[in-house]
Amino acid sequence: MVALAGIAIAAKSVLEWKDAHAPVAAEFAFARQSALLAGPLNARSNARWALVGVALSFLALALATGWIIAWILAMGAKLGADLVERELFFRACPPTRMPGGC
Repeated sequence: MVALAGIAIAAKSVLEWKDAHAPVAAEFAFARQSALLAGPLNARSNARWALVGVALSFLALALATGWIIAWILAMGAKLGADLVERELFFRACPPTRMPGGC
């Protein structure tokens, strides 16, 4: 079960990294999001990736030793990374336009 969680975390992180570094055209809303993540929100984005690295490290330690505390720390770091990701999404996503609005 722990190995499956580690594979899932690693796969999700690789896919997100690939999306974060994809080239985008200026006419898309994704360009604004990409510019924010590369500019003013870069420190938080880097902190998120650092937390993912910490989570994977603790997960590897949990797999190698079987320590439950390493598993708990891995899940805590992953939760922190997910919370930072959620904050980044809502700060960087373009506002939706309502029908009939400006």
